[in-house]
Amino acid sequence: MADAMPQDLSVKKLAGTEGIAPSNMAHRLNPMIPNWLAGKLSSLAKRKRFLTNSSWEFAGKMLEKVLTFTLMWLLVKYLPADRYGQYVFLLSCVQFLSISGLSGAGETILQSAARGFDGTYFSTTKFGLKLSLIGTLLLILIGSFQLHSGNPELALSLVVCSLLFPFAYALDKWEFFFKAKQNFGIVTLAKTTMLVAQTAIIAALAYYGHLTLFWCSVVTVATIAGLSLVMSYRVYRKANHDAPVEPKSMQYALHVTGWAIPDQIGNQLDKWILFFAMSPEILAVYYVAEKLPELLKKNVQALSAVFIPTMSTKAQYTDDLDRKLNWIAIAYILIFLVPTAAIIPWLLPFVFPGYSDSVLYCEILLASIAIGAFPTIKFGYIRAKFDLQGYRNVVLWMSLARIAFAIALVPFLGPLGAALSSLFYRIVTFTLVHSNLERHRDPSAIAK
Repeated sequence: MADAMPQDLSVKKLAGTEGIAPSNMAHRLNPMIPNWLAGKLSSLAKRKRFLTNSSWEFAGKMLEKVLTFTLMWLLVKYLPADRYGQYVFLLSCVQFLSISGLSGAGETILQSAARGFDGTYFSTTKFGLKLSLIGTLLLILIGSFQLHSGNPELALSLVVCSLLFPFAYALDKWEFFFKAKQNFGIVTLAKTTMLVAQTAIIAALAYYGHLTLFWCSVVTVATIAGLSLVMSYRVYRKANHDAPVEPKSMQYALHVTGWAIPDQIGNQLDKWILFFAMSPEILAVYYVAEKLPELLKKNVQALSAVFIPTMSTKAQYTDDLDRKLNWIAIAYILIFLVPTAAIIPWLLPFVFPGYSDSVLYCEILLASIAIGAFPTIKFGYIRAKFDLQGYRNVVLWMSLARIAFAIALVPFLGPLGAALSSLFYRIVTFTLVHSNLERHRDPSAIAK
């Protein structure tokens, strides 16, 4: 499988093969192979690698769904609604501040390390570790505010999580390094192990009657931090330390991180409005509705990640590539989203008896994920080409649209407004991605 493949196919080991088209690679490595046969062998190898990576990625996402759903069931069952809402608020703050761990470095490493520039991983991770101290400080400040607001347990949870924050969200770039090296199996096994441990600890706490907001929060962040430390050490052992840093990779990482700020504000703003303007209980209801669609959305993002190494070698965006990506999105909708939408009306009330109001919001969010499947998969091409202008155009205007919809709808419609804002902003994203991909149909247009 993928984790049995060589870890370090660096520039040194394939010296002289840089810039060679994949169809000619087999011929250069063995001149006795005719060009036509070399092309077919190369094509078969690429298809096999893609299927292997896709299998690992989807197996991981399916296991993630089961374990995450189990974990949510435990938390909803054993935590009061107000405490669960506070837990969701803490996760929202941590997720937003993960930007300070140089979140854009993941995109850079995924592409640079695939081209043999392992040095990019070390340079961006070291800088992200220093930058993440900003997130630590802000979490402590939010904790202080919550203490003064009469939420001592939430305040303590935020402060303790702040100490774990740099390890959890600055060292988490190991995933992109292994994916760049086509080792999707390692990523799946590592993340699954972490989720199993996380779920087992939460289940044990629930069984012995010690499941509180504090322990839920600490276990969640601590398991992520532990995984990041272990896997970062594995990258350190296996990466080529003599490989250079790709030119402009740090600049790209900083740009992507900068544009992630409005994106993350858009992702979390509806939760903050529900928490402060309404109540933690209402936030809990919306989060139950959002969780399953968000898990399904990760499948689309996984598809995009699998395609990025391949799309980075495409000179331009063609009609043939567009048709293939459309069919992939349609297949995903028919296989995953349609059956899920059909069972949600009885699944949510059965699993979460006190959260039956979540059904309508969940159905709207599933519809938004279906619309968003097309731009999410195709956006991988813009990411793969280091197209800063296209990335900025999509992320900035998409984020501003989501923020505007959240401000206009959530204070008045509550969770329904949050679900509708997600639907409307994904329609905007659909338009933005397609308009920016037009620039890639003519390679010379990128420089304009």
